[in-house]
Amino acid sequence: MFLKLAHYLMHPSNFIRALMNKIYAFKLKTHPRVDVRGPVLLKKKPCIDIRRWSKLVIGSNVTLNSDNKGHHINMFSAAKLFADRKDALIAIGNNTRINETCIHAYKSITIGNNCLIASTCQIFDGNAHDLSFPHVENRIYTTGPSSPSYRG
Repeated sequence: MFLKLAHYLMHPSNFIRALMNKIYAFKLKTHPRVDVRGPVLLKKKPCIDIRRWSKLVIGSNVTLNSDNKGHHINMFSAAKLFADRKDALIAIGNNTRINETCIHAYKSITIGNNCLIASTCQIFDGNAHDLSFPHVENRIYTTGPSSPSYRG
């Protein structure tokens, strides 16, 4: 305990970083549409957008890394979890680490236990818009199909 305190006194930016990570984790655990089932480690603030009709389930010992510090690859954006459609679900299994990855669920995305997801991955279960039809200029007004996915 004393060594940890001495470390923070010598490196106040590390103390602030650790404090902010604890605050982010507390906010995540108290979010009404998020079910955190064990310890979660947030490295910098992830971007989490779970709409009122959707859900995020996070297993035990999950790490969401949005921090470039101490990482061998440059990371330029936060880990992003986005569920914006009716009954969309993102489920992350136990002992899983997600580095600066975007996960966007239209229906359901399940990441299994003991997974390591590398930086800059993009995981979607839908197209966001229709891919081909007679008036492609109108594709921005479509939502496209979706199918649940499983990784792990």
